Amino acid sequence: MRPAFFADLDGTTIFSARQVGLEERGFTGTTVVETFRGEPASFMSFSAVTTLKRIADRCEFVPTTTRDFVQYARVGIPGITPRFAIVANGGQIIVDGVQDEAWTEQVNARIADLMSPAEVFDRVSRFAHDASWLRTVKLAAGLFVYVVPNSGATPPPEFIDCVRSFAAEAGYQVSVQGRGKVYLIPNGVTKEAAANEVATRVGSTFTIAAGDSATDIGMMRWADHAIRPAHGELQHVPGLSIPVTVRSGILAGEDILTQVERHIAYPGRPPRM
Repeated sequence: MRPAFFADLDGTTIFSARQVGLEERGFTGTTVVETFRGEPASFMSFSAVTTLKRIADRCEFVPTTTRDFVQYARVGIPGITPRFAIVANGGQIIVDGVQDEAWTEQVNARIADLMSPAEVFDRVSRFAHDASWLRTVKLAAGLFVYVVPNSGATPPPEFIDCVRSFAAEAGYQVSVQGRGKVYLIPNGVTKEAAANEVATRVGSTFTIAAGDSATDIGMMRWADHAIRPAHGELQHVPGLSIPVTVRSGILAGEDILTQVERHIAYPGRPPRM
């Protein structure tokens, strides 16, 4: 049976121009893996692309992202066409480029008793109304809400505290990512549930996961092996017992894929960090 590798995208496998700027000695170059409005938006190192191609030949590579399907579809890693993808933080499973409607119905049933995403969107929009730091509040895939600050701005701590308190009452989890994007996601919409579904479908009994945010913790604890980069939201979570890379930025992506390839070659044996 083929192993399965569930990989978060942004900040774990692919990196923005800002993250590429976190260069270290030995960094040799990038390839563009996403364009947006005609401009390069996300990158991988040449080495990471080569390693991921080898991984995808030997296991089920499953991009697993909080992006919605349209945002995910902008990503194209040269030489790799995944059969499965998990988008909308596990709210949707994509099979050969098509949304699996049966899975979406299961997710909708799971969150039916919670406050609706549309109502959460309305409440959060009112919390942030006319804030000088706010760029927009969005409802993604009809499943969750996220808040985008203006470039160079971050949401103030009192806003984050207010959102966390409200989310706890509404049955939502909160994740603060990147430069201050704030996600409110229903507790029943998880990457690990979707990953378990895909692993069952492909018959994989050996799973690996990687991610850099709070929305990835459950998936990484579910997997047989996990690794996270030395940057991002999880750097600020105390006592998190998930192996971490030595390097940060785009070079952490290389380190993650190197470790994944070793796990696939020698399942059950802890690889050297």
